[in-house]
Amino acid sequence: MKDGSEKGLVADAKAGDRKAFDQLVRMYKDKMFALIYRTTNDREAALDLLQETFFAAFKELRKFRYEAAFSSWLYRIAANKSANYLRRKKLIPFFSLSATANGYVEPAYEMSDNTSLDELNRGVVEAVASLPPKQRAVL
Repeated sequence: MKDGSEKGLVADAKAGDRKAFDQLVRMYKDKMFALIYRTTNDREAALDLLQETFFAAFKELRKFRYEAAFSSWLYRIAANKSANYLRRKKLIPFFSLSATANGYVEPAYEMSDNTSLDELNRGVVEAVASLPPKQRAVL
């Protein structure tokens, strides 16, 4: 291994050094899992997609051209895998059945002044989970 930098590890991995690729996996697995989990909101699917992401990266590593950071390239693979998964699952955001006359559901946003941080965090997570898949991926 030439050096421990991302660029050095990628160069070593492209040259066939499996340990260098393993190091890249260790460097980015948590960030990629977080991205995929936030997009899919399904732990088991996220674990599967994480594995698919790194397999695809390993398989296509020779095509990586250093035009962007390896992490950006890997992020794009993970985002694409997540989007494809959601397309296959045909996930549709859930809306309450108490719709107005024109079919639009007005969300209720009431928050008391004594809301705990845990409640607030849970509310944010639920709000993000209710977004359409493309918007969820951006966040």
